[in-house]
Amino acid sequence: MVGHSSGENDTRGIIPRIAEDLFEGPATNGTATAKVTLKLMEIYNEQVKDLLAPSGGEKQAPLRVREDPSTGPYVEGLCKHTVATYAEVAKLMEVRRIR
Repeated sequence: MVGHSSGENDTRGIIPRIAEDLFEGPATNGTATAKVTLKLMEIYNEQVKDLLAPSGGEKQAPLRVREDPSTGPYVEGLCKHTVATYAEVAKLMEVRRIR
């Protein structure tokens, strides 16, 4: 899903590729504006893990999937970060050591 890039060996996964295309693709011509909020989670063995939560060596409290009647499913307590460039996305993923 994430992968990494090292020189000519680009093994990036779908998440960084989509994020890069979102900000640097042909659709961005400078006239449109949008607010982009980044949230990343992992669901494994029916446990939800917030990948962007600050990691201070503490174990995360269990996150719960909820459903809002008007907006649909969401994860309660999931961290969100407003980003404006692909570089901000890449930095968040690096700081949180998402690989």
